[in-house]
Amino acid sequence: MGFARIEGPPERMRGVNINGGKGPEHPASLPDRGKTGGMVAVGDTLYAWINQQDGTWPDVSFTLAWLLDKGATWSNSGWVFPKGAGRIKPGTFLQYGKGYSGVAKALAGYVYFYAVRQGNEAEL
Repeated sequence: MGFARIEGPPERMRGVNINGGKGPEHPASLPDRGKTGGMVAVGDTLYAWINQQDGTWPDVSFTLAWLLDKGATWSNSGWVFPKGAGRIKPGTFLQYGKGYSGVAKALAGYVYFYAVRQGNEAEL
């Protein structure tokens, strides 16, 4: 699994591999397998749901990872939403603007995400 940034003006945009994958600026800091689900920036911290690819889709576990250094080093929370019928499967985050700066005061202090119960994906 790799992470990249896009840089440059529209007429000269290019991708730069930051972490993992082929020819990265930094070696992979997350397991060799997994796929990124929803991502959100809160201030300067980027969070991502990681599909652990430990089963046949959609019966997979998810974990939360984050980075503080613009993609150089990801940290895995160790929290796992385990696979299995009836279990919560994170999807994506509710966005509140750049760096989560637009969240209403009544909702501040929390990050919100969407999820489904495994086995209920057809209801979406």
